[in-house]
Amino acid sequence: MRLFIPLYQLGIQGRIMVVIALMSVLQIGLVGGVFLAQHAQTIENLTGGRALAIAQAVAQLPDIRDSLLKQDASRVQQLVEPIRQITQAEFIVVGDATGRRLSHPIIERIGGTMVGGDNEAALQQGKSYISKAVGTLGPSIRGKTPVFSSSGNIIGLVSVGYLQTDVDSVVFQHQFLLYGLLAGVILLAMITAVLIATHIKRAILGLEPEEITRLYQEQSATLQSVSEGILALDSNGLITQFNLAAVNTLQLPKEWLTSKLKQPVKTLCKEGDILLAMQQQGKQVKDIALVVNDQPIIVNGQPIPDGGMVFSFRCQDEMSQLAEQLSQVKQYSDTLRVQSHEYSNKLHTLAGLIQLGEHRKALALIKQETSGVQAFMSFLRNAIPDPELAAIVLGHYHRAKELGVTLLIEEDSYLEGLPATLDRMALVTILGNLVNNAFEAALQTTEVNPVIKLGVTDSGNEIIFEVEDNGTGIPDNLSHSIFEKGTSTKSQLGHGIGLYLVKQAVERLKGMITIEAASPTGTRFVVYIPK
Repeated sequence: MRLFIPLYQLGIQGRIMVVIALMSVLQIGLVGGVFLAQHAQTIENLTGGRALAIAQAVAQLPDIRDSLLKQDASRVQQLVEPIRQITQAEFIVVGDATGRRLSHPIIERIGGTMVGGDNEAALQQGKSYISKAVGTLGPSIRGKTPVFSSSGNIIGLVSVGYLQTDVDSVVFQHQFLLYGLLAGVILLAMITAVLIATHIKRAILGLEPEEITRLYQEQSATLQSVSEGILALDSNGLITQFNLAAVNTLQLPKEWLTSKLKQPVKTLCKEGDILLAMQQQGKQVKDIALVVNDQPIIVNGQPIPDGGMVFSFRCQDEMSQLAEQLSQVKQYSDTLRVQSHEYSNKLHTLAGLIQLGEHRKALALIKQETSGVQAFMSFLRNAIPDPELAAIVLGHYHRAKELGVTLLIEEDSYLEGLPATLDRMALVTILGNLVNNAFEAALQTTEVNPVIKLGVTDSGNEIIFEVEDNGTGIPDNLSHSIFEKGTSTKSQLGHGIGLYLVKQAVERLKGMITIEAASPTGTRFVVYIPK
């Protein structure tokens, strides 16, 4: 008779129970083991800290210092023994500069050399520390600290210790309850595993995973093999299944085979309301003519007992289907045709000039297009050597051209002496959001051409950014809250974040930002960042 059955031979209920139980035991065991080990380490650390604190307190006693200088072992023993009893330490040993004991719980060992080999750091380097070593009383956790004379010389050390066996006993007492708690949690996990496995077995009608897989594969093969489109809805009108024929018939992307599952039928086609109405009637539908996604189809429907519906449909006219496909191709062609680059006409002009032999005019056109950009790039390399800040300025230069905004950069702008420790990304956040805000403000006015002025300098001990626009300015009701999150002069969603980020970055860099009214209209932001 076999006592153990291979896991693959168990039913779904048995497998679920075994897997959940094993995972629960493993997880709880790992977490509990780590926690218990950490708990034990914590107790040892607390014990070592306590020993060190007692040793440091004893080392500060003037009588201990005087007795060490006088090598009065009897007096030292009288001083430390009551302290040892009160603190419940296993030993408090006071040694002189050579490591010779002046006190010990066992009086006969006074005068001998301290054992453990862990005194050098205290006697030679003057350090206070916690150590674990084996002494005359056995393995112990010790706190050691030097004793200094009034002149600062090391005249001895104090060693306070607790036996490792006593610490282990305390650890076990603390952990005994935790062991019981972990055992209870494991038992509860196993009971939960039984309940979950029973519920799952009942929910899948007693079928095994292999049987469910076979049924699913059969259903999928059946759906994909039929030439008619199949669309299944649940009681809430959500799509639960449709096949490739349905995708092809309705002219939908193939990705929708998976992406539209569990989505409302309205997202599949605008005629979804009609299909929902048929479903709500709960009656069989026979040869109903519909136009779905501009595609004439014949629809049949069969209700499901739970309130859902399965629809099958086919094209009413193959020629109509072909026409729809041609229409789709034409739409794609038109979309590609309008996506021409802004320089395509100029490239055609250049090609024509070259073919006509007008090389000078072609070069002149090229120089005309590139001279402005080259001059700006040369200025930018000299004025702002820092790559991150230069990149953000260059990006806004090109964006200004696209938006039809004039971006003027002060000729005396210069930004070179940036400390290496200064957060470049914070500077990029400040400059980028201020210019973006200026773009939006300048574009709001239709009375004058939108203009933005940008100035950057690092003279003195501060880095200064100045961004000015000729917009309509900041309304009075927003002047005190312009830097708050969500505050914006625009009503659309997604605004009210830029200036909030600017304020946060400025404060992070310990800087300051001011707002002034520009002349004759607009707003000027000035940021001061200390180097």
